[in-house]
Amino acid sequence: MNKIGNKGQALVEFTISFVVLVVFLVGIIDVGRSLYTQMNMNLLAQESARLGSLGESDSEILSYIEDNFQLGEYDQMTITITPDDSSRQSGDLLNIEIGYEMTFLMPGVGIVLPESIMTEAIIRVE
Repeated sequence: MNKIGNKGQALVEFTISFVVLVVFLVGIIDVGRSLYTQMNMNLLAQESARLGSLGESDSEILSYIEDNFQLGEYDQMTITITPDDSSRQSGDLLNIEIGYEMTFLMPGVGIVLPESIMTEAIIRVE
């Protein structure tokens, strides 16, 4: 083969391997984002449950979650607080559930990873 054919072959090999590498890297980034979001939401649920157990109202808990969630759109979150602050008494179990709809960078990652991340924290009201 002449030098022109070798250059063309090298370019094709580089292109194929580069595409595979980029897909692999974007997949790693998506997995990392998903795990980081899950850990952040666990922390938010635990901290907001602690606030609720100390007597804070539901609106203050929701405000805390909104102020401290910095990973995406707050509108994509679902937050459930039971029991509500009007019926919460000392000794009750306070349950805070937080859900978030994750958007991945690479299409098709939602097949492997869940697009909906859920976490909850349960604590006794003091």
